[in-house]
Amino acid sequence: MKAITLWPEWAWAICRLGKNVENRTWKPPKSIVDGTPIAIHAGVTLGGGQLRGKFSAEQVFQPVVEMAERAGWRVGFDIAENMIKAYSIREPISLGDRMLSIGKGCVVAVGEFDGLLIPGVDDPRDWPWWAPDQFGWRLRNIQQLKNKVPCRGRQRLWGLPENALQQVLDNCDLSDG
Repeated sequence: MKAITLWPEWAWAICRLGKNVENRTWKPPKSIVDGTPIAIHAGVTLGGGQLRGKFSAEQVFQPVVEMAERAGWRVGFDIAENMIKAYSIREPISLGDRMLSIGKGCVVAVGEFDGLLIPGVDDPRDWPWWAPDQFGWRLRNIQQLKNKVPCRGRQRLWGLPENALQQVLDNCDLSDG
């Protein structure tokens, strides 16, 4: 199974906020076709290490918050309790997650490739999680793993090591295994 590493806050958005598009500057290889399972790996550094020194949850999550609002979510922070809180304005869903519980350095979910959004061709109004200047890897049937699977990530698309693959398969319900 192929995996893709995201900054932890974006992997969290896939797991908890229904983010169904992963934005990349490159197209997937031809081997990634409709229905191909893709493991979602949360990298080790919030903000991808772009924020040096001390930074706040609001700084790290600001890009997530902006896209989440387009998708019908309101996201806030309770600094005293170290919590991220979100509620959907479209459905009766609310959640609160501790910042320290966000997966880092592990596979957190599996989804299926569901096609590619092309800059200048597809309508971004139909895809609130899409950055229309990038290729949008649509995802469907996203399953958050019951248990996070520790694993070292890589850039671009990469193959899960055999031991991690078995743990991922043990923690989700892929219809075709």
